[in-house]
Amino acid sequence: MKKIQSTENLDLEHIIVEIENKNFIIIVCYRSTQQKKLEFLENLKHHLECIDCDDCILIVGDLNEDSLESKSKTISKALEHLGFANIFKHLPTTSSLTSMDCAYSNFVPNKKECKQVIGTFYSFHEALALSINIAKDNITDCNETNHKSNHTMETSSTLNLISSVTTISQYSNKRKATATEKTNNKKIKNKPILRIINDSNASTNDDDRNSHIKKIIQVDKYPSKRELQFLSDLKEAIRLSELSVTGFTSNSLSEQLSALNFCTIKIIGDGNCFFRAISHQLFRDETHHRRLRSDAISYITRNTSSFESFVSDEDTSIYDYISCMNKNYTYADHLVIMATASILNQNIIIHEYGKRPLLIPGSDDIDQQLHIAYNPNKEHYDSVKSFDQTIPVLSIHDLQQN
Repeated sequence: MKKIQSTENLDLEHIIVEIENKNFIIIVCYRSTQQKKLEFLENLKHHLECIDCDDCILIVGDLNEDSLESKSKTISKALEHLGFANIFKHLPTTSSLTSMDCAYSNFVPNKKECKQVIGTFYSFHEALALSINIAKDNITDCNETNHKSNHTMETSSTLNLISSVTTISQYSNKRKATATEKTNNKKIKNKPILRIINDSNASTNDDDRNSHIKKIIQVDKYPSKRELQFLSDLKEAIRLSELSVTGFTSNSLSEQLSALNFCTIKIIGDGNCFFRAISHQLFRDETHHRRLRSDAISYITRNTSSFESFVSDEDTSIYDYISCMNKNYTYADHLVIMATASILNQNIIIHEYGKRPLLIPGSDDIDQQLHIAYNPNKEHYDSVKSFDQTIPVLSIHDLQQN
């Protein structure tokens, strides 16, 4: 890797490096809010004109333009006109759930490209992690490939740009946050831009903001025989070791998911991570977690006679369980996960390292799936997406049903 010195003295905060023998150039740049977008673009174009057009070019940095906003985006539109596409488009990259950071490429990433937004807890900006497989001979304009959904590329080299089936216990996850999670909570709360809802109430404004969720949630229903049978099997018969994969060779959950063309999207760890992960699956952001928790608890409350026999020994009654689980920051357990699958009419698929994906039944349609990953050591859930950021779908043969 070598640094490329600019031949012109332009008003652009940037560093340009070349990956030698790979025909790959990375431009790291920053646009302050004081600099006009047109001025920034003019300077950036001058630099691009000095670079070999046959090279793969990746433009990364904080351009202070939110790709999640509905209004016209000057920088994004200009770069797309030049043949660049934002790999992190539509993904929140800051603690306030805006998307200020970007990675624009003028080539088509391989389907095995891996991208993640990783929570930092010490900065307003989160960390972007990106691993790309590219082939020099297959470089093409990103605008052209928007109309070629079946286009695939041979893998010639891998570039790591930033180094930075499941346990559902009815006993372990429904408790107050551990010391590690409590520490993270404090760090999150100290960020004034990130709104944390009070433990004891979901505000009217929050209900208004999440009102469109009502269209996909069915609280006014009863548990199916299939759902109740699953809870019964989980309580009486399932042993987690039975879900282990024989001859397992992956070294990490990321590698295990990558074999399925899946990757994890990091979710904030504050005790709400399950509901945050489901919110991300449905809406591409975590902000609807409180509404999802509230509706799942309403569903359990409506059907206490059906669920009371499945409450763990930690609670003396179903009403104690409801009171505890209704509080913000309380870890999700087997019962509320099942309730969430039911009210959403979705099968929730949980991935854990070394185990086959586990299906929590919520729909008779096997293709109705939401995917999350569970780390038993941290008691934490992350969202799982395909490499193209769509919700994954697994066949019945790939799923562990009980």
